[in-house]
Amino acid sequence: MPQGGSSLAQVIGVSGLWHAIRAEVVSYGLSVSSPEDVTLLTDRLDETRDEAIRAHRVQTMSEVGRLSSELAALRAQTGLLARLANAAGVRRRKAAVQRLYRNDAAYPGWLDAVRRRVEWLVRSPELAGARAELQVASLLSRLPGDHVVLNDVRLRANRRIRFNGKGLCTAQLDHVVLSNAGVWVIETKNWTREFADIGRAQEPFEQVERAAYLCYDLLRRSFGAVPVHGMVACAGVRFAPPADSRVVAAPAGELVSLLTGPQQQAVAPDRLARIQEYLSARVFCPTETT
Repeated sequence: MPQGGSSLAQVIGVSGLWHAIRAEVVSYGLSVSSPEDVTLLTDRLDETRDEAIRAHRVQTMSEVGRLSSELAALRAQTGLLARLANAAGVRRRKAAVQRLYRNDAAYPGWLDAVRRRVEWLVRSPELAGARAELQVASLLSRLPGDHVVLNDVRLRANRRIRFNGKGLCTAQLDHVVLSNAGVWVIETKNWTREFADIGRAQEPFEQVERAAYLCYDLLRRSFGAVPVHGMVACAGVRFAPPADSRVVAAPAGELVSLLTGPQQQAVAPDRLARIQEYLSARVFCPTETT
């Protein structure tokens, strides 16, 4: 566990939404390092489309040429036994050539489908959510050095649990903050006023309550009772929790001051270090950096 001499909090993991978006973009053979890069991809795809098609055709014809040479070599061998022995190899190479031609013909359509998908991503709530999660993670990284920030923690119950009358098996936690005052489970929301006003503002508070309880239950069974608090970080419009909720709602910009306010020490350093090890093992992508 970092001690007070460190200037800033230790950060483990990256935004779950951003990790998923970047993984998808990488699967298309593209590279991005930030959400802003995604917004530039459509122009990049438009500018490089013709060049990419030509390069794909060159690669296709090079591979076709290699396979054609192998086919010619196989067919040049004379004698019944040689023909029988080479028949399967001839069939495989002819099929491979056909696949190459089909893939090359389909490649422009695939590029256009990728562009449409990227264009959708640019306007998607997922990318807006990823921006918000990265913003909150960046703000939390400014906490003092006796704090640890874990992003995208995945928890799974090790027994049957019911919470408020519903089964509770898993939870995905956007951010978890550890300090000697306990554990904070934080959900980031980037809602507009219109979205908050349609009656769904209660959902993130219930989500955090469930996640915080699962976290509490898992930690209690391994390390004894530990204070676990819930918070909704409002990266967009701020909305109030339901009257009976134990979850705090705060603008993203106020997180550091709220988490560093006067608090009693509730967790000994050695126990906090073991809790950190336990939760770090449940960070979905612990070594990835933004």
